[in-house]
Amino acid sequence: MEDQKRRYYAKLYWLQSASRRIVPGERVGVCCRVVIPGKQVQIWGDLEERKAKYRNVARCANVWQCPVCANHITTARRKELSEVIRKTPGIPIMLTFTLSHHRIDTLADSLRCLKEAWSRMVACRQWKDAKNDASITGYVRALEVTWSRNNGWHPHFHALFFIDCGTRIAEFYRVTRLQWQMQLETVGGHCSYEHGCTLSVVDDSIEAYLAKWGHEPSPDNDNVGGWGMASEVTRGALKSGKLDGLTPFQMLEKYLLNGQYGPAYWGRLFREYSEAIKGSRQLSWSKHPDPRKVVGVAVTEDGEIIEGDEAGYVLLATIEDWEWAAIIHTSAQGMVLDCAARGDDKMMRDLISDCCEQSVDVVERALQRSLSVELSEK
Repeated sequence: MEDQKRRYYAKLYWLQSASRRIVPGERVGVCCRVVIPGKQVQIWGDLEERKAKYRNVARCANVWQCPVCANHITTARRKELSEVIRKTPGIPIMLTFTLSHHRIDTLADSLRCLKEAWSRMVACRQWKDAKNDASITGYVRALEVTWSRNNGWHPHFHALFFIDCGTRIAEFYRVTRLQWQMQLETVGGHCSYEHGCTLSVVDDSIEAYLAKWGHEPSPDNDNVGGWGMASEVTRGALKSGKLDGLTPFQMLEKYLLNGQYGPAYWGRLFREYSEAIKGSRQLSWSKHPDPRKVVGVAVTEDGEIIEGDEAGYVLLATIEDWEWAAIIHTSAQGMVLDCAARGDDKMMRDLISDCCEQSVDVVERALQRSLSVELSEK
């Protein structure tokens, strides 16, 4: 476990490199590589939490394709959702919505059915009446996708409903299950009444369950653990698939490790996923009302989270242009961050020096460019 913590960022950047190769032309290709013009790369960190990040570099803010941005965004979303859960009166209940799927079904078709069935369900009179009777004060819905060799793509929603303590949940659950089954059939999908909509949690442990993306991580480090309901909903991209199910980021790992069936196989699956998921929101909040606004939690977009200034972060290091060129050339962005997050400045500087020694030509070109800029400014 200690070794896993020490190499946490290295793994994220390693997986990002696979995504960059599989889906060329997407913004993940420049994420954390291109320096913002007129800026110098900086490393900021929260040493108490053992976290670090780069600033003044381009970011893609894509939770679907980029493990690096997914980690940053979903961590913030987990905190946001945890705050909403703590401040909202009553109890939260979580329902999981899915549909029957088979090996030959495309992800695009299954996603279409899932989204259209949801839209029809929340718009129908019977469901609205049941929601009002249950005194539901809003909800948040998360989209997650896994894949298995036997059953193919498995897109599903986790939805957290905020419900008054004094209401009966059973009738709302019954109507929701029935409407989900009916609306799926209307849009060309299908599910059983028993398995299409399931009630996952109805107690305090739900806060630990909603923001994750796979197997529960270790409880002693929120980077790789500390799940909970808020994690189940928000951190789907970073989860590990259960049983024979794989998450898209696990496909990236198999692609890099030349896993069973070969990299071309996993690359094709990840491309299908990337094309089908494009434009989808990982987290969606009800509008009337929005639970965040009801309890006074600030509403932020993914791009704002990437650019934001988190409490506890301080400037740890400034990276020169030629040093950054060497770090990129040796694919050491993650390893440098791992050293910074541990507060090991000497090891970080030694690693950067090693990168420069391995990239003499790259460093010389970067120094020449830097000198040309300085001369032109004079």
